[in-house]
Amino acid sequence: MGTSRSGPDLSKKLVGYAKGVPAANRRAVGAAAMQFKDAVLDAAERDLGHHPSPPRHFSRWGKAVGEGQRKGLQVGAGYDVKGTANAVALLKARPQGPWKVLEYGAKAHPLVPGATMGMRREAAFVAAFTGADVGASALFSRRAGMRNRARKVLKVPGSGSGFAMYAQHPGSKAKRTWSTAIARRSPAAVKVIRNAHRRHLVNSLR
Repeated sequence: MGTSRSGPDLSKKLVGYAKGVPAANRRAVGAAAMQFKDAVLDAAERDLGHHPSPPRHFSRWGKAVGEGQRKGLQVGAGYDVKGTANAVALLKARPQGPWKVLEYGAKAHPLVPGATMGMRREAAFVAAFTGADVGASALFSRRAGMRNRARKVLKVPGSGSGFAMYAQHPGSKAKRTWSTAIARRSPAAVKVIRNAHRRHLVNSLR
């Protein structure tokens, strides 16, 4: 920290410091948001494990790109900083679907190729009142609404012919990936904000 040789000199430095606080605060909030972004991405890579597919991919979630291959769906995150003096950062999960599975888990559910969200909801409604198999109901709904839609089947390893009209997914446990990462990185993010404002003060008084 520098030395002021007169009252006016110190006053000038303090005015400069005050004027620069909003911009410094925006930078600090952005740096803290980056800490959180890195934290959730590291946690996702840890919880998804190291599969043959690239990091942070759901290796069996996504469209097939070749015989026996899937591109996989990669989870990511980003943030937007708004404002200056009262800056806030919004951390976004991209895309939200896979992140929800990591955070909250998923119930056992049928996998019916070609079925739309509406069809699956209709099937679940029918099954709840009739006791019918959800997968079979969804398959029936898909057939009823198929018309010119191409018929699709699932490739299921070890299932006799290797193909099936639908399959039952066992579901997955909640890993709390997002919330745990945020909680663990919060102290570091707070420290980043404090250090950013401290640097701005020191630089202003030189």
